[in-house]
Amino acid sequence: VAVLMASHFNVKKVRASVADNLSGWAFSDMPDGSDSDIVGEGQTGKGAYWISFNPNANYGVNVGADGTISGYAWANPNDGPIENIGWISFMSADVAGCPSGLCQPTLDRTTGVVDGWAKALWADGNGWDGWIHLKGPTYGVTVSGCNWGGYAWGDNVLGWIHFKGPTYGVQGTGNACTASNVPPLVDAGPDQNVVFPASATLNGVIIDDGLPNPPGAVTALWSKVIGPGMVTFGDASSAIATASFSVAGTYVLRLTGSDSVLSNSDDVSITVNTAPVFNFGLSNNGPKSVIQGQSVQNLITANLLSGTAERIDFSVPGLPGATLSFSNPPFCNPNWSNCSKTLTINTTLSTPPGDYMIIVSGISVALTRTTQFVLTVNQAPPCADGIDNDGDLAYPGGGIDAADPSCTQSGGTTEYSQCNDKNADGTLRDNDGDVDANIDDKGCHSDGNPNNPGSYDPNDNDESDTIFREVFVPFEKLLAMLFMRF
Repeated sequence: VAVLMASHFNVKKVRASVADNLSGWAFSDMPDGSDSDIVGEGQTGKGAYWISFNPNANYGVNVGADGTISGYAWANPNDGPIENIGWISFMSADVAGCPSGLCQPTLDRTTGVVDGWAKALWADGNGWDGWIHLKGPTYGVTVSGCNWGGYAWGDNVLGWIHFKGPTYGVQGTGNACTASNVPPLVDAGPDQNVVFPASATLNGVIIDDGLPNPPGAVTALWSKVIGPGMVTFGDASSAIATASFSVAGTYVLRLTGSDSVLSNSDDVSITVNTAPVFNFGLSNNGPKSVIQGQSVQNLITANLLSGTAERIDFSVPGLPGATLSFSNPPFCNPNWSNCSKTLTINTTLSTPPGDYMIIVSGISVALTRTTQFVLTVNQAPPCADGIDNDGDLAYPGGGIDAADPSCTQSGGTTEYSQCNDKNADGTLRDNDGDVDANIDDKGCHSDGNPNNPGSYDPNDNDESDTIFREVFVPFEKLLAMLFMRF
């Protein structure tokens, strides 16, 4: 039959697509009732009668993913008593320049409404090219699920085109069906941990298919499922919201999404922790040593162990003859993340030599932490002891008193001598406790004159002449012992 039609009529032949997803029959009926949609009635009026949407090698109709309708249906001219119709086109090129409104035939898969125009194309040159309106003020083609129904209007030639009757109809598959309403997809977001009294930010997501329409929108609602205290939402009707808690503990919050018919929900767990108690430790750079009259520094560091840092004030006990101070300001401000202070110890010549345990304290509102280190104070050399050893009452501050007999410089090396130094009253000073002033003092070698105990060997300040000390002095003592015996 298809071959006969193609040879008898001037057919605009098209190939069916594997994507054609409409099938079945529609029927045209004149508005004056001269034709009926009941099969077998007489053909006394105009019209094409049966319109085939069944895809085959020559034609077919397809609804795309975006709802656009394309392709051709076939109205066999042999079925109509007067008019030769043939092809009914849904192609965009054929419907361009339609009488009004939307030209491209389109299915709204959400509402099931079909809009736009189709066009009847003559088959043998003597037929009728006419417009078919798929949606008018009081009529239209509609889709429910995969069943097509309703009416299109084909003017006085095709009249009403019925898409569904008692024993016939047009059916769709895939994109030719309306979308089914499904519940919203709801995600309440990941579980969280916050520290009381901080709030939690809720990052919920609700996705819906837009059905039913109306309302075509989805609503959100946050609620508390379980928890030890009260929960206050910043905006409980927004998927993205904040939540604050009256007490610490574990809470389960629920986000519910509804499209007015179907709903869905998802839960999120929020653990509200108690704020950690402030705690810190102190440390230093270890043992230090200093010479009398000089300064030394040590770095004191506060380490945050937990909680939020509070102010810390530093203190240290005094040291005899010394001053101790911290770099300014001598405290750590609140909310510090790293805090170090330099402790400076300024000694004087009156600071007694020895080892001292320096204990530094860091004091906050409720805590006191300490750190300690050993400070060794070494005695200043005699030549730089700041004492007038030769009675001239002159001592240039901090330097070597070159005019002081207790300081002898030789070959670029400073040698310290206590030979011929004097007390404040001008008498010779005994430096080694043997009562003989200077005779056996360091750096002073006796010339053996018992009548002049203050005499010394002026050429033996470098102690290189060991003969005098190790030979002559012992011999002198030996003679004294023999003399006493006799």
